[in-house]
Amino acid sequence: MSASDDGTLEYGRVVVELRCEYPGAEVLLIDGQLKLVGRALQTLRVAVPPGVYTCRVLIGEALRDERIIVRPDQQFSRELQPP
Repeated sequence: MSASDDGTLEYGRVVVELRCEYPGAEVLLIDGQLKLVGRALQTLRVAVPPGVYTCRVLIGEALRDERIIVRPDQQFSRELQPP
């Protein structure tokens, strides 16, 4: 954690690992501004700033969303269920 020039606190990136073991499952991470952060088949590992994110699992046309909170200085790992 460090202070920026305007006095606000800035946190470093946190590693997020999301998994869905269902064959062919696509795992996505979307930030609070609804921007795609990362996308991978079955396992997604990405470093992001702390905040609120949406995890999405896609299998064909079916999807399942889950909200997560990424906290500073705590690696985040989750096994996601298929839709």
